[in-house]
Amino acid sequence: MRLLTHLYQHWLGFVIILYVSVFWLCFYVIFPIEYYFLGQSSAIASIIFLPHAVRVLSSWLLGPKVLFALIPAEIITHMIWGLEYHTYQSYLIPFFSASSAVLAFEALRMMGYQVYPNRHLKPNWLGVIFAGALASVFNSLSGAYLKSEVFAKDDFLEIIARFIIGDIMGLILSMFILMYLFRFIDRRSVPHTSRAMN
Repeated sequence: MRLLTHLYQHWLGFVIILYVSVFWLCFYVIFPIEYYFLGQSSAIASIIFLPHAVRVLSSWLLGPKVLFALIPAEIITHMIWGLEYHTYQSYLIPFFSASSAVLAFEALRMMGYQVYPNRHLKPNWLGVIFAGALASVFNSLSGAYLKSEVFAKDDFLEIIARFIIGDIMGLILSMFILMYLFRFIDRRSVPHTSRAMN
C-alpha cells in the first residue's frame, strides 16, 4: 500500500495511473457506445479519445521526460486491451503514440513558438490545443500506417480523419472538464468571510 502511495505521488506513477485509468474508461464506456452507433471502424479509431489529452497535457507540463511514463503506459494499455504483439508494427505503435505529443511541443519550441508553461506568462491554451492537433497528425499518420493491415485501403483517409477528430475532441473535452473542475475547486476554497463581504 505504501509503495502504491509513493507511486501515485510521483509524477511518473501519476501519469501512468491516469493514462491507464482514462483508457479503461474509454474501453468500457466510450468505445462500446461508439461501436453500437458507428460500427466496426470505431474499433480502430475512436471519435472521442480521452487518452490523447493525457499525452498532450502531461507533455505540456513535464516536457520530454514524460516519455518515461507515457511509453510504459502505452505498452500496458496495449497489452491489457487486446493488441496482439505478432508483428513489428505492433511493437512500434505504443512508441509512436507516446511520442506524438512530445514531438509536437518540441517542434513548436524549435520554431520559436512558446507553448510550454512559463511562470511569467499566462498559460497559452490555444497553443496547447494547436500542439495537440499537431500531435494528432503525427499520431494519426503513424497509427493509420501501422494499423493498415487491419482495414481496407479505401478506408485509409477516413481512418486518419477519425484519429485526428478523436484526439482533438478528447483533448478539448478534457480541457473543458478540467477548467470547470478547477473553477469549482477555487470557489470551494474561497473563505466564508470573503463570500460574505462580496
